[in-house]
This record gives sequence, C-alpha cells and structure tokens, in this order.
Amino acid sequence: MKTASTIKIKETDTRDSIIFMAAHVVHTSNQFEALKNEFIAFIHFGYNTFTRMEWGSGKYDPEIFNL
Repeated sequence: MKTASTIKIKETDTRDSIIFMAAHVVHTSNQFEALKNEFIAFIHFGYNTFTRMEWGSGKYDPEIFNL
C-alpha cells in the first residue's frame, strides 16, 4: 500500500484494515515543516474555559461560550 496524507475509509472496511491503512498515513510537507520547530501548542476553548470547571455537565447555555 502506498503512503498518503489522507486515506478514505469505506463503510465496508474492517477494524484490522483500518489499522493497516492508518499505519500508512504520513504528514504533509507543511506539517513536517511545523514539526521541525519542536515547539507546538494546542489551545482548546470549550465551555469549561468559561465556567472555570475541570469537568462540565454539558448542560450549559450556549451564550456562555464567548471568545
């Protein structure tokens, strides 16, 4: 199987075939260049960002989410 940055999974694919295909996914040249920087941050905003709670209930008013 050739490597690719994305591989389409079909509804008929088995769990084992999906794992096999996942092993052949490689990063794009742009992603590789970003990885060379060594310092990468992932910033995530969710409801808990604004409620200051570690674990949320999932029953918040959408108006709370205010970037």
